[in-house]
Amino acid sequence: MSWISSSDVAVTAAGGLAAARAELTRLRNRERELVEELRSVRLASRAQIDTINDFFKQHKLPPPITRLPLSVLSDIIHRAICDTLPESDAHYRTKRQLASVSRRWRDAILHSPNFWTTIAIHPSWSTSLVKTHVKRSRECPLDIRISNWTSEHAFSTFSNLLGVVVTCGYRWRNLVIWENDEDFADYILNSIKHLMFSSLRSVEICGEVTTSHNLPFLTSGYAPGLEHLVLSTNSIEQVPAATNLQSLRFSVDDGSGSHLLSSLLPLQQLTKLVLGGSSDQWPEPQSIHLPVLTSLTLVLLDPKPALAAVVVPNLIYLECVRPSDSTCDWTHIFGSFPDMFPRVRHLCLSGKTPSPPSTTAADAWAICRACPGVRHAELLADDIGALCLLLCADFRSHREHSY
Repeated sequence: MSWISSSDVAVTAAGGLAAARAELTRLRNRERELVEELRSVRLASRAQIDTINDFFKQHKLPPPITRLPLSVLSDIIHRAICDTLPESDAHYRTKRQLASVSRRWRDAILHSPNFWTTIAIHPSWSTSLVKTHVKRSRECPLDIRISNWTSEHAFSTFSNLLGVVVTCGYRWRNLVIWENDEDFADYILNSIKHLMFSSLRSVEICGEVTTSHNLPFLTSGYAPGLEHLVLSTNSIEQVPAATNLQSLRFSVDDGSGSHLLSSLLPLQQLTKLVLGGSSDQWPEPQSIHLPVLTSLTLVLLDPKPALAAVVVPNLIYLECVRPSDSTCDWTHIFGSFPDMFPRVRHLCLSGKTPSPPSTTAADAWAICRACPGVRHAELLADDIGALCLLLCADFRSHREHSY
């Protein structure tokens, strides 16, 4: 056994301490060098910025945004206008403000037809403003917005504005009618219902009207290219016979369910349907054939009769939204349709009611049987537990049978 004397220990400790102090001194010196280097870099960077600014001042170079290609600048300005609400102000005040930024911006706006294709038939717009948009849009398709008319406004003022855009009705691409009072909404529809719109692709009508309308201007004879239609009004007698329609949204009311749903039969190109409201009359089960429909959304007090009425062999997306006053559980809605929607891959179940009926194992079983091929599900928090338990049970059963 060898012994280490206390003097040896002291010498070793002193050597280690000296080495540590030497390392600390080296690190502090390095720190001072780095701080000094950083200060020098910052000073050099500031000097370089001053040099660049002086260069711009001496050579009078334009700012970077003025060197953008005209197409890029126009796209930026157009996005700024489209992101401004309300639209009537965006295409009136906002556009004028942006045009006052510089001559280049003004020229970009004045000479690009795309800036003038949205026309608001709005009480704040003058006849001359509408005429300016019609002229500067050249032959581009037009997006028409008719909104905010009330009984306080003169019908003649509206007629003068409408008369300007009717002359180029063949260029109408999108039409939106919304936020008008009942009397004026009725007058608007009567003013255009017999007009022809050969290029019309999309229509949205929101609000109440005082009388029912067949809306002939939405049929294939008047608008042969119509593909998208939203009717957020309860005063329609039937869905317009637009045979090329691809997406449709409308509401049923009282006893209109049977008649309105039956009027879908000519729409054999329909791929998306959103149906809302409530009705006590529905077509016979499996009487409405929609062979190419891929998306169905039901916001109904009781979706069951509508699900029973339709035959949708290619349905991929199914959404059921229970309104706030609905008391239907999922067993009632889906229980009668085992394997009715085998191709549905995306299922969305939601509700607007603050306290929806609690989901049971029977509800989960009814959902899974009706839509056995679902791969993507969006559920209420209260529905997840029961469905997960059922899926876990099915998984265990499958594993047991596979061994």
